[in-house]
Amino acid sequence: MDGQESEKSWRQIQKPAYFPVLGFMTGPPGFYRNGGLFRWLKIFMLRAEKDPLFLSQVLHFLDFGVKRRVLDRWLEKPLLEWIREADPGLKPAVFLDSGGFQFLHDANDCLKDYLRVDMGIDVDAGGSYMLQRRLGADYVVSFDYPLDPRLAVTEAWERCERSIANATDLLNRVSQEPEAGRPLPMLAVHGLDAAMAASYVKELFRHIGGMGKPLPAFGLAVGSLVPLALPSSKNSVKILEIVSAVMDSIPEEHRGLPVHALGMSGPIVPFLAYMGVGSFDGSSFIVGAKTLSYSAGRKKAMYDVTDGDLEDCGCDYCRLMGEIGIGRVHAALKGRERGSLEELARFDPAEAANRMDGKSSVYALLAMHNFYAVKRTFAEYGKSGLLDGDPSYLFMHCEKQGSDLGDALAWLALNDEATGAEARRTLLVPPSPPPEARPAGEKQVISLSLTSDSFNILEKKYRPEGRIALILPCTPQKPYASSKTHTRIMDAVRGRFGERRNLIEKITLSGLYGPVPETHELDKPVMRYDYRLRTYDIFNPQKQLVKDRLADFLDKYSADFKSILFLVSKSPYREIAESVSSRFPESVVIPEKGGKADIASEKCVAMLLEELCRRLL
Repeated sequence: MDGQESEKSWRQIQKPAYFPVLGFMTGPPGFYRNGGLFRWLKIFMLRAEKDPLFLSQVLHFLDFGVKRRVLDRWLEKPLLEWIREADPGLKPAVFLDSGGFQFLHDANDCLKDYLRVDMGIDVDAGGSYMLQRRLGADYVVSFDYPLDPRLAVTEAWERCERSIANATDLLNRVSQEPEAGRPLPMLAVHGLDAAMAASYVKELFRHIGGMGKPLPAFGLAVGSLVPLALPSSKNSVKILEIVSAVMDSIPEEHRGLPVHALGMSGPIVPFLAYMGVGSFDGSSFIVGAKTLSYSAGRKKAMYDVTDGDLEDCGCDYCRLMGEIGIGRVHAALKGRERGSLEELARFDPAEAANRMDGKSSVYALLAMHNFYAVKRTFAEYGKSGLLDGDPSYLFMHCEKQGSDLGDALAWLALNDEATGAEARRTLLVPPSPPPEARPAGEKQVISLSLTSDSFNILEKKYRPEGRIALILPCTPQKPYASSKTHTRIMDAVRGRFGERRNLIEKITLSGLYGPVPETHELDKPVMRYDYRLRTYDIFNPQKQLVKDRLADFLDKYSADFKSILFLVSKSPYREIAESVSSRFPESVVIPEKGGKADIASEKCVAMLLEELCRRLL
């Protein structure tokens, strides 16, 4: 597909378009071989449905433990050839994101070092584009530096400048290629707010205008919206402000270029489609299935499939689960139907005898049902008149959805003439501005420039005040003491022991810094970092650093701490706690077994209080 064909194909996609996020490098090639849930999604989405669109990001292989030897095999030929090798008639449009968000919280460059040393991939604009091209993408996003909404403004601007430079770099690289096989570049756009987004777009087009040569067709991909779209964030107005600023800042001669909203697929979509965003992507259909959530249409938004019978929406996958039977669906989810779902053999006859995985296939059936629900919703948006400038559908949509979309509608009515006229006609009252957000305290500001060298308790003046060290994992909320988890645990300790609580020294185990005593929780580097250890082997150097600092800390103050209690359940923090605890006979790890237990649950807190009673008596 050449550059003109890529743009033409984009124009021909029915709008608003939905690109489901799909992982395909889930193990060694070929295309349908590995991945459990993702293997079945590939089978259903491409082989059964022949769906023409999907999006992935070039580093998704990291989620599946793919090593360099396997990656090199995938890169031997374009993805479309792997697909056609399995299904000769298929020709889906492949949209590849750069994977820049993977590095948002890579504080000590563990991921960058791994990719460079172990995988032979340069973590820059050139390395990202190399992967996109070798995989044969039709649409490619420039290598970008997404923004966390809490990020300090100066750092946000630095990241924006780097993203703009990479966007023009991509445009330049594509322009140097022969038109045959040239992808459509989608230039990433970011902004913490409307003013920053507008400045970003204007600066981007200033750079483009200065390139001084004929350029290929291109589009924009608006990023950094996903954190604002979380249900708890109530930021629908801010999303509209940012997208409106992007659209208004596109120069007149470039109006009508393709615009994509990265990671967006929720209730805010029809507003963005009305504003001119043509395509979206999301993985909520998979996330829902992994938690056994089943999109249930008019009954209620989602429900747990293990609660009872499925509500048949009429899609093929509901009918297939009906053939299997709800009892066997439940049995498969509990691992008791492995290899016995013969109803699925027709989808993968070559592997039916030895590759049937009942549990993974049922998760995939749930995901495909949820996917169909999303597609039906997008089809409804397309028929609503939104794309033709008719905002009336938004009023029905808000009535059905509720949440904070009323504020979004009020904002749009005040900033868009057609929506304002519809509001006056429909509501019979002039639209009032959305209420000013009431701050729930001082906004947390983070820095992504902090590393493990920014704070090290072993280099600080510190003397323990208690004789029992209580070690808890870090929390996203800062200071740690204000988090729900730490508050619930320490309130219980204070309520049980009163003044003797002062004999207990709370130590927080930070994934970036190692041990952080409560007397240092308000230190600036501790307050402003945002980093949590991940379980991947890639992060073993960081895990080792945290483990070494914790062991050195407990060694240094062994004469002060008569007892050491770890209240940690989830890896990799649990793994670190168990390793270090084995070196100190006076230590104990609670709960006895790790896993997904909530350390602030009544059961875990009760175990902690019982152990503290023994140590304090």
